[in-house]
Formats: sequence, C-alpha cells, structure tokens
Amino acid sequence: KNKNSYYYESWIESTELIFSLDVDAPKDIDNETFDTIIKKNITKVIKYAKKYYDYDYKIKNVIILKTKNSNVKQSSHIIFRGLIFQNYKVCKNFFVRMIKEDNLEYCDVSIYGQTCLRTCFSCKKGKDLPLLPYELNIGNEPTCSINDFIDEKEYFESTLITKINNIDTKKITEEMIE
Repeated sequence: KNKNSYYYESWIESTELIFSLDVDAPKDIDNETFDTIIKKNITKVIKYAKKYYDYDYKIKNVIILKTKNSNVKQSSHIIFRGLIFQNYKVCKNFFVRMIKEDNLEYCDVSIYGQTCLRTCFSCKKGKDLPLLPYELNIGNEPTCSINDFIDEKEYFESTLITKINNIDTKKITEEMIE
C-alpha cells in the first residue's frame, strides 16, 4: 500500500460532481482552532443546502481529509455526499451563494472551475503531506470514518467528488440555480 502517491481527480464541463470544500489555513493556526473552522464550515454548508435545495446533509455522510500541519499551511478537503451537482458551474453557484451570505473561512474558490483536486492518501509533488482520513464530532454526531467502509479502496472511492454512488440522491441542475 503505497501512501506516497501523487494522484488528482479532474473533470470536464459535463462531469457531475459532489460538493466539496478545499480549506487552507495559515500554519500558525493550531489544530484545535483548525478543527473548529472545519466544523463551522461544515455546519454552514449543511444550513445552506437546506435553505437553497431543501436537502438535509447527514453528518455521517461528510468525509474529512486532512494533512498534518506543515511549515506552510494546514489543509483539508471536505466531501459532502448526498447532493449531485450537474457540473462544476452549479457547484460554484452553491459556493458563491453561500459566501455572499456567510463566511466560509479559508475556503478556496478555485476548485469550482475546470481544474483538479488532490485525492485521499496523495501528496503534492515534492511534499510528504498526504491527505488522510480524519474524523470530527459535530454536535454529538461523528463525521464519516474509514471504519464505516469494507476496505480502504471503498473509502477512497467515496472520497472522489467525480464518483456518484447510492447515497447521492438529489441532483441540482442549472435550472435550479439563482
């Protein structure tokens, strides 16, 4: 099991996507504060999915990937299983609508273009900081755990925002956005 991989997923204009956040905080923020930022961002996404799409994300379907704190920054990817967005433009619309109403701390808007996103267990080239499974409790509910899956492969596949699976049930299309 090679954990020093450098894999990214990418998409084209017509690719359906699962919503995610790319959170990059300064290195001087400690782990506890960074966890609090992640929790707040998750709570806000859940709030606005309900407001805009009448959809209730379940905490157990939120997957968190996180790197160790580096001398440059702290990084996390948060994957929200449940809603299927028609394409990256519809995902971006959701993100932009949220940040017009609220602050999603340290979230990178550039992932909502035709770009790529680093995958679970992968490092950036030349770095030894893989994105690893991470769990938090929000309220009294735990986020998704690698132990919720049959094996590491099934977990990895669930972290891919381009892979639609059976818990992804409601599709958000261009006709539904403002």
